[in-house]
Amino acid sequence: MIHRWIAPGNEDVDGGLIPFRPVSGVRGPHAQTIATHLLGRATFNSKKFKSDLYTVALPSPEGSMDRILLKIHRQKAREAPAVILVHGMEGSSESVYIIKLTEKLLSRGFHVVRMNLRQCGDGRDMARMTYNAAMTVDLHAACIFVHENLSEKMALVGYSLGGNLTLKYMGEPGTERARQIRNLRRAQPDYLERESPLRRRWKDFPLRLPERWVAVSAPLDLKATQVRMDSERARIYREAFLEEFKLRVDSGVYGELARNLPAAHRRPDTFYRFDTLYTAPAAGYLGAEHYYEVGSGGTYLSRIKTPGLLLHALDDPMIPHEPIHEIPWSQYKDIEVHFTLNGGHVGWLGRKHPEIPDRRWMDYRIETYLLDWIGRKS
Repeated sequence: MIHRWIAPGNEDVDGGLIPFRPVSGVRGPHAQTIATHLLGRATFNSKKFKSDLYTVALPSPEGSMDRILLKIHRQKAREAPAVILVHGMEGSSESVYIIKLTEKLLSRGFHVVRMNLRQCGDGRDMARMTYNAAMTVDLHAACIFVHENLSEKMALVGYSLGGNLTLKYMGEPGTERARQIRNLRRAQPDYLERESPLRRRWKDFPLRLPERWVAVSAPLDLKATQVRMDSERARIYREAFLEEFKLRVDSGVYGELARNLPAAHRRPDTFYRFDTLYTAPAAGYLGAEHYYEVGSGGTYLSRIKTPGLLLHALDDPMIPHEPIHEIPWSQYKDIEVHFTLNGGHVGWLGRKHPEIPDRRWMDYRIETYLLDWIGRKS
């Protein structure tokens, strides 16, 4: 295991990595978080980066037509490794960080799969329920599709909520995915009347397919993250996300859950209230606390046996750093941890460097890790 604590301005003598140094004037956590998402073009040059659209069936009854949407960029070399990119909360395959890394990985010879979580992006109307931070069954469906149709050699890169899903997926037992499906049935009795043919076919595949993984700005402890998001210091982010959540409620995706609530309670003003009224019951959890306990990626770290990279900034304005210090990292031999003092949330906007001309140090770090996996130099 490689354990890195990199302070800005210090040389990284371990592995020859370029250290992260915040760009002048964009050092603070909020500046890093916001500026990185505003920087640069967020759409593809469609002629240069062509993609194919695929819908992937989810484990539900025949005829239900529940799907997720994948956008796949293929290399001419069929034997190329594939990288599945999983966006964060209220993101999509079109999120800036997804697009920027896709461009870089394509230039390095990887197949790239931009995954839309359930009810996200252009796949918003393809499933009856929406995603949550614990719903790894959709991730497994995507991995199986890639394994069968693109490449058996694959890696998984998840950001924020997608990073939590990545950690949980790589460490959870198969019984946890079976429980997710049972939970859906309990929450919505008409959802699974009998075992899905897809779920039966899953038994022919390994419990987890990726050979490598990367989790970026992942909330290891969902309860601690909820407390932070509901605090005054995270108000700007909470209000933005809650506006998106309310649009989902108004769209009818929560069905009877919303209709059975008094009108005054249908639009919660905290994460905890939203998870209590909608997220937890919609997915069959006993309550918000049960959802946080089962869904936290940190719960599954000790079970992860596939090599991976955990990338996190200790000044992340959305995710508290205290739980990080309580984890016995030295015991987890397959997890490479790279913590920086600065960087914000899915940020890391750094000073220009010949190898990082667009300043996106986060992309550089992920790219170098994946190139090392396939035995190539950056």
